[in-house]
Amino acid sequence: MAAHDETVNWHFPAGSTGDGREIVRITPEVARWGYSGLRVLDLAKADTYLGNTGGDEMIVLPLA
Repeated sequence: MAAHDETVNWHFPAGSTGDGREIVRITPEVARWGYSGLRVLDLAKADTYLGNTGGDEMIVLPLA
């Protein structure tokens, strides 16, 4: 059982947190994580994405 009484919703339906090419964007605040977030982009083969990560560290993980 969790140490606090708040219920955490871990289900974010596809498209509910993204905008445009980002089909998933979960911030640490939304997920109630300490520092990590998650972004999933829908890119076509050989497509590029130039975005500003600000002070965030990123990793690119191709799924196909």
